[in-house]
Amino acid sequence: MAGRLGDFGITRVADLTGLDVIGLPVWTAIRPASKTLSASQGKGAAALLAKLSAVMEAIELWHVEQPLPVAAVGPAAEVAPGYPVTALPPPPPRTSRTPSPGWCASGRTAPAW
Repeated sequence: MAGRLGDFGITRVADLTGLDVIGLPVWTAIRPASKTLSASQGKGAAALLAKLSAVMEAIELWHVEQPLPVAAVGPAAEVAPGYPVTALPPPPPRTSRTPSPGWCASGRTAPAW
């Protein structure tokens, strides 16, 4: 991975473990030209795992910042696949392990924050 960090805008990876007294390995990966967060933190049971965690989080953010091209624009009827949406199978029924949020039971279509 070390040879590819620049491909994702990562300029440096630093060990932050000694900045507190807990001792849990913590590393940071810096992307100064990022469009979102420029510092990604990685924690782990070992220094290598924390370092990898920081790098992978930074790479994940880099991917988020890369816009995808628009594949189609228009009404659903024009850009829909060759089958009607109603042909899709219904979702599985809810069980007691997947309760509905309280606002659903009230009949509202959105939470009332």
